[in-house]
Amino acid sequence: SVFSYVAVLSFAGSPFPEWVPLRVVHLAFLSFFAWWGAHRHERSAREKWRAQQLVQHKQAELEKSEAMTEAMKQVGGSLSDIVVRLSEDLRIAGSDAAISSYFGRDLDGESFMVIMAEQDHDRFRELVSSTSVSKVAQSMPATLKLQMGDVP
Repeated sequence: SVFSYVAVLSFAGSPFPEWVPLRVVHLAFLSFFAWWGAHRHERSAREKWRAQQLVQHKQAELEKSEAMTEAMKQVGGSLSDIVVRLSEDLRIAGSDAAISSYFGRDLDGESFMVIMAEQDHDRFRELVSSTSVSKVAQSMPATLKLQMGDVP
């Protein structure tokens, strides 16, 4: 815009020739601020788009994880008497009536190691560690402690 203004001034002239340098400077400042505003808007729009893409990606991962969790619950429920859900710190999350009845007490919030036989603790920790790294579900036989005795 500054270049076109200077070109018109060169060919057509100005009715106020003494103001031409000041107008050119004003036009240059206005052009710069218009460019700067457009640049900021573009950067903001791109950041917003990236954030929306990240949210969509995370939402898809979450839906996939929820579907996998539900499928594992259904399979585990059909093959087992009970399904015990663990939190990230290996505490029992959401002890229901079936779990309380099976173990003879409410275990919600207790460490899973409390109901697992001592000889299985190390193998279980290794299993959790490898599962965390590989993100592949795994299983292992273990002996659990009940009020009436151990159950393999």
